[in-house]
Amino acid sequence: MFKSNKEVGAVKCRVSQEKTANVEHFLNDFSVINRVYCDPSIYLENNNLTAM
Repeated sequence: MFKSNKEVGAVKCRVSQEKTANVEHFLNDFSVINRVYCDPSIYLENNNLTAM
């Protein structure tokens, strides 16, 4: 079964947040990753991922 780009993006969003959310040194990188993978205009239904 193939995942849609939206589903893949949501997974990348969650993984990137889990990897960086608690590491202060990467907060700047996190904000970039968050914009790329968690853009609410793309992932509107993933409010639990984009509501950071």
